Amino acid sequence: MEVSLQRIFAIVVCVALLAASAPLVFDRMMPGTGGAPMFRDREAKELALEQFPEMTARVLKRIEERRTKLDQEKACVEVSRTAEELRKCRPEPPRNPWDGADRASSSAD
Repeated sequence: MEVSLQRIFAIVVCVALLAASAPLVFDRMMPGTGGAPMFRDREAKELALEQFPEMTARVLKRIEERRTKLDQEKACVEVSRTAEELRKCRPEPPRNPWDGADRASSSAD
């Protein structure tokens, strides 16, 4: 199977064009490069600024809920005298905050 020089040249040109255009496409999506993601426009930024107080309130609410739960758990641990009592302070293992379970339950808020 013989490959012609024209075909090799065409492949090299295509690869060079793809490599040259990649920074133009991905530069706008990279954080810290100054360009906003392509799907964001001015209206989306304004909407995000309008929703900022609600987002802050949700975050503060979750922090306060976790703090309350930890305070209750701490009080239980402090008064426990046996391993069984200690186990009752945390009947379920803590969930992984990165598994999305917390977000799914809080998205209904």
